Amino acid sequence: MHISAKARIQWTTVAYMTGFWCVIGALLALHKSVNYDPTSGEILFIAPKGYSIPKFILINMIGPFLAGIFAAPLIVFYLKEKLKTKSYLTFIGIMGLYFFLVILLLNTIISLVFYYQERPWGTNFSVSNFVSYFLLEPYALRNLLSWLLVGFITVTMLQIADKYGPGVFNKFILGKYYHPKEEERIFMFLDLNNSTALAERLGNLDFFKLLSAYFADITDCIIDRDGEIYQYVGDEVVVSWTIERGLRQANCIQCFFDIREEVDKRSAFYQAQFGVVPEFKGGIHLGKAIVGEIGIIKKDIVYSGDILNTTARILELSKHHEHKLIITKALYQRLTPKPEEYNFHCLGEVNLRGKDVHLELWTVS
Repeated sequence: MHISAKARIQWTTVAYMTGFWCVIGALLALHKSVNYDPTSGEILFIAPKGYSIPKFILINMIGPFLAGIFAAPLIVFYLKEKLKTKSYLTFIGIMGLYFFLVILLLNTIISLVFYYQERPWGTNFSVSNFVSYFLLEPYALRNLLSWLLVGFITVTMLQIADKYGPGVFNKFILGKYYHPKEEERIFMFLDLNNSTALAERLGNLDFFKLLSAYFADITDCIIDRDGEIYQYVGDEVVVSWTIERGLRQANCIQCFFDIREEVDKRSAFYQAQFGVVPEFKGGIHLGKAIVGEIGIIKKDIVYSGDILNTTARILELSKHHEHKLIITKALYQRLTPKPEEYNFHCLGEVNLRGKDVHLELWTVS
């Protein structure tokens, strides 16, 4: 069964969340087991209810594990998608309510199974009894507040990960690019045709809505082809691949035509909303780039080097060319095998603006 790259990223996120919560559960169990004996001045580890420390840790990991199985997929696959157009405060508020309900449910189940041998309210159940035992009781309240804090940290990390894009957040956290390094990568620049005329025709607000819809529609195509969205520059999007991922099954080429196919599928929507279907052209090149963290107040991972300047010039050329996609000879030679469904045509050596060296270019159709 084929699993898309987006689904793989989402399931990986679920696995990370589950592992993170289980580790926090174990650490909280250790914290709850710490006791100070004032007579001897010793720190003692004593688990509640007479449990051994390992068993108490295991019990405290059951709730987070269940949350990872049942609650995390709903967050990643449903809530994040539904709330992605909402404000940050709305996102936090709805996620906070969801975490509160999940934590309350799991705390209640775990407490009834492992800590209360009999029903704490006896034979007379009431809402006030439930609130007293599972919300206001000091142990339960501390547990609830601790996990709400963990939920807030989780949601914040998800937001930051979305800001940097799949895979980039991990590199940022691990400090992979703290010191600049040289990498060989593939870059694709995509640019809307006649964007200035479109903006004048639609007005700034509707043109922005068009861009937002267009960028949203093409994102899955990029992720499914193992691409990384490097940056948005006005109406232009820059996509990057490692050499291995970009050349595998000609992902960097296929991505362009997947995007075109997706936009064509959505043509009725664009016509109804904006009276126009976005058209775009692209340029792709491979080579070495310097990558590293940059900035003090606002940090980012930035690529620099001649490859980006060259790809920008190729995109500039494509705007005045009948073909929608132009690639360099360097990329053409590395495409083995070449996709049979596409036609490649050599344009010969071209003098790009601002470049002293002529570059052999190919069109793809």
